[in-house]
Amino acid sequence: MNEKHWQRIAIGAGAGMFLGMALGRFSYSAMIPALVDSGNLDAVTAGYIGGVNMVGFLAGAAASTLAVKCLRLDRVLFASILVAVAALAASALPWGPLWLGAWRAAIGVATGCIMVLGLAVTAQSAPPEHRARAMSYIFIGVGSGILFGATIVPASLKVSITTAWLAVSFAGVIAAAIALWCWRDVASAASPPGAPREQPQPRARIAWYAIVVASFLFSFGIVPHTIYWFDYIARGLGHGYAIAGWHWTGVGIWAILGPVLAAWLARVAGTSFAAAVAYFVMAAGVALPWLTHAGPALVLSSIIFGAQPGVSTLLGARARDLGTADEMPAMMRTIILANGIGSAISGITVPMLLDLTGSYELLFLSGGIALACGGILCLPAIARAPSRA
Repeated sequence: MNEKHWQRIAIGAGAGMFLGMALGRFSYSAMIPALVDSGNLDAVTAGYIGGVNMVGFLAGAAASTLAVKCLRLDRVLFASILVAVAALAASALPWGPLWLGAWRAAIGVATGCIMVLGLAVTAQSAPPEHRARAMSYIFIGVGSGILFGATIVPASLKVSITTAWLAVSFAGVIAAAIALWCWRDVASAASPPGAPREQPQPRARIAWYAIVVASFLFSFGIVPHTIYWFDYIARGLGHGYAIAGWHWTGVGIWAILGPVLAAWLARVAGTSFAAAVAYFVMAAGVALPWLTHAGPALVLSSIIFGAQPGVSTLLGARARDLGTADEMPAMMRTIILANGIGSAISGITVPMLLDLTGSYELLFLSGGIALACGGILCLPAIARAPSRA
């Protein structure tokens, strides 16, 4: 496959993730303080609605492989893109928590399909020497969307919540158009049927199980920041929307840089070592607010949390190290299911824990502990298998 083709497939996946993950999940986080202050929701209900999105993501990831058995790959991807756009637009209607929650669930389902199938087809199409780079394109899409939301949502909220939703929806339409154009021949990226399959060695199988559990711990650990970081700074610490917006902008900038840095580190040190380093750094950054509320610590936590798409980049590249092109759809589905289960469990328990304790800091500490455990599983001593960046 020529370079232009695999790059276009990866860019299409990045645009899909810009739409579903960045706009669909992260832009909502920036709206929570306004939704609470306006009386539309309380903080706990807003958290549960964020959790419903993650449960929907799990359902979409689980159903994606079955969907492509019933329909062509391109039709599943195109339908997911259209559902995501419709869900963003419908969220602008102020018809109560049940209405908003239903559409948050719908965009979660669409995002689960986009992520599983987009990552799988990108990993299949990219040559080994460019695999980490291809994965970085996808998660740069996430970072770009977070950065966009960090700038447009606070500005739009000065007019109204509906205006903010419509601005996000308009950006979603543009991202959808890019994804559909890039994926116009996505079926040709699939590997040919009957290709020889490599049998994983026992030691590689241990490494694979470790990566699956690490993916669960990663998604579990970043949920407190994903849902509540903007609200924590704006209302929890009383810094207001403007300061929270600057922090969220930092999250977006580093969400773009994170995959780039991760791809570089994977090339220099191998995917296993790079993943372990990324997990431990992420654990320290997520748990940092439990120790101190000082301004520099908050900035550092925003930067490190923002770089989290780099971890996803490394997980995708690491999975491809451990399997053949034919195995990638099933492997990526397993990793993303583990990710979705972690998100769904954390998305429900985090608001519950906040309701019980009233402590944001305890949420961040629990996330840091989960990420540290994931880092242990990624250590080269455990993940002893070929590491091809």
